Amino acid sequence: MNTPSRTPGICRIDQPEKHNHGFFVRLQRNGKIHSAFFPDKKHGGQAQAFAAAQLHYQELRRKIGPTKLKSRQWWAELRRRKGSSSIVGVQKVVDRRSKRPRVIWKATWSPNLQISHGSLKRRVDDDFRVSLRRLASVF
Repeated sequence: MNTPSRTPGICRIDQPEKHNHGFFVRLQRNGKIHSAFFPDKKHGGQAQAFAAAQLHYQELRRKIGPTKLKSRQWWAELRRRKGSSSIVGVQKVVDRRSKRPRVIWKATWSPNLQISHGSLKRRVDDDFRVSLRRLASVF
């Protein structure tokens, strides 16, 4: 496991072929990336550029604020692109082990993290809700 950085959000960039040496600051909040570059030459050396980068990072954190932690429910209900069904615990899986790929809906639920698979004979994407009800009745 990697040890956490002592200077999160600040990284060193050295590109001798492009004469590019300095520190890069990056901070992201709500999908917007705030970034700045602090070259050694402009700030009078590596130590001064690093100090300027740290100061800029601290000002950004003060201005933007700390990260807001999301609840487990928020993460569980986050709609993902692949295999999402908009129903928590139900996802679409494509089984490609045979010659013809099969669409399978996988349902996961608690108390002891049980997993069930169901395959539907007719095309699932035609009438999604009816198909899910039919799948749910199997479980």
